Amino acid sequence: MNQANKKEEAIGYINLSPTYLAANKPQQAIDCLHKALAIAEELGDKHLEAVCCCNLGNAYTLPGKYQDALTFLDRALKIPGATIEMMKVQACSHCYLGEIYVNLKNYEEARKHGEQALSIAQKMGSDEDLAKAYVVLADISRVVGDKDKSILYYKKALEPISRTGAAYLEHSCCFRLGELVISKIASGSNVNIFEKQEAQEHFERAIVIARKIGSDQAVAEDQSYYGRFCLLTGEYKEAVKYYQAAESTFKKAGRKADLKILYGQMSIAYERMGQSSQAKKYKIESSK
Repeated sequence: MNQANKKEEAIGYINLSPTYLAANKPQQAIDCLHKALAIAEELGDKHLEAVCCCNLGNAYTLPGKYQDALTFLDRALKIPGATIEMMKVQACSHCYLGEIYVNLKNYEEARKHGEQALSIAQKMGSDEDLAKAYVVLADISRVVGDKDKSILYYKKALEPISRTGAAYLEHSCCFRLGELVISKIASGSNVNIFEKQEAQEHFERAIVIARKIGSDQAVAEDQSYYGRFCLLTGEYKEAVKYYQAAESTFKKAGRKADLKILYGQMSIAYERMGQSSQAKKYKIESSK
């Protein structure tokens, strides 16, 4: 087999790995990537080696094998290169490292890698990498409780996302932006009318995207959280409407724990509307 064919074989293994990851089969993805890495080493192709190491870092993260993940991501970053292709690998590796250090609760190290990913993405002018870096920084800020900074980063991510058409990432950002406002209201933080309007718009956008993607579960989760937002802002009829919309999907999926929470919230909404019989009915449902 000539070099071109071997490289094509390696790329095939790399392209196959996300399918295994999506199916929650990380070991098969890891095996594919090791095969690709062996070919890259045989060919002496440093860019291909870096891509394999970066992807291995991500694959090892899923089963919680963080030390292996760190080893391969560190290796990816040590491979020299200043081409756009190598810079993309570097930005991606820093994003993965940021996510790993969040899981390890080393937030200072996580932020450092998020900022490095952002710096590289800005140099490249890559919308895809900019969006990913902003999301990593937003996730870090959310985990450490800095809601305002997290909101800022998610909003910054939406601009490059709008140019790439990355529906899943846009949905995640819109959902998180709405969720963060819920968290601020629930904790007693001051939330002005403009923030509430933005949260409403983000939840509505998240629901639209989830429907386009075709994920009934994501639609139901968005509706459930939107109902929670409406409940906290005194829009009790709207809260019930969104809770009822989520209810049937949760029932079909057998999500009993989510249904109990949903019914408890519906009971509160009906009680505040003065509908005691409905409030009692859903309170009983929530206790089953």
